[in-house]
Amino acid sequence: MLTQLPFITFLSFFLGASIASFLYAWTLRLKSKKESILDRSKCRFCNKKLSATELIPVFSWAFQRGKCSCKKYSLAKEHVIAELFLGAIFALVPFYFHGLSIIFICFFAAALFFFFLTDFYYQLLHMPAMMTTLFLGLLFHVIVDQDIALSLWGAGCGFGILFLIDFLYQFFRKKQGLGNGDKYLMAAIGSWIGPIKILATLFLASWIATLWAIYLIYRKKADLMTKIPLGVFISIATPITYFLL
Repeated sequence: MLTQLPFITFLSFFLGASIASFLYAWTLRLKSKKESILDRSKCRFCNKKLSATELIPVFSWAFQRGKCSCKKYSLAKEHVIAELFLGAIFALVPFYFHGLSIIFICFFAAALFFFFLTDFYYQLLHMPAMMTTLFLGLLFHVIVDQDIALSLWGAGCGFGILFLIDFLYQFFRKKQGLGNGDKYLMAAIGSWIGPIKILATLFLASWIATLWAIYLIYRKKADLMTKIPLGVFISIATPITYFLL
């Protein structure tokens, strides 16, 4: 088993990096009317369609030395950083989980990664992806730990607490305070981590978002009326509370 560990780790990393590449490309095409996720990938500078070797995550960026195939433009570092990050997460998962849990947790990690990207770039949370994440969270608890009640309470608590906050904000301020997608994101995540951890996640995410807003205001890149993509910080806070609580 120990002799197979390096191969399993590499395979897990490559799978995670490949999924990250796909999700990153999907995110960039979400608001495009000209591109579909089914379209073949192409260079965003020279529009040349990418070859099979240019689609290999991480390694193609290294082989091309961060340049597109026309050698005139530098490729975005964010793309390869995303591939490295999710690849590393996938490589670590088999060390902490076993059996079917590995597949479920890898999906959960990929989903959080996708929500981070879409909310960061467009302040958009993809409803079909959130509903799929919620369903698989319920399925995870049914199959793995046979505790569907924990999952249902987590989903209900995640949705309900943001619904209540938004309701009270609209009642007193006469305007919407939270995006509708945030409620469904909390429900989806709550179905995985349960009611206690989803409350801790919201608390931590709020503090991280507040510190980020203060930083932006200090750097004069935002003001008190600037909208903060809460989904970004929920996605960051979730793995912290999941492992620490």
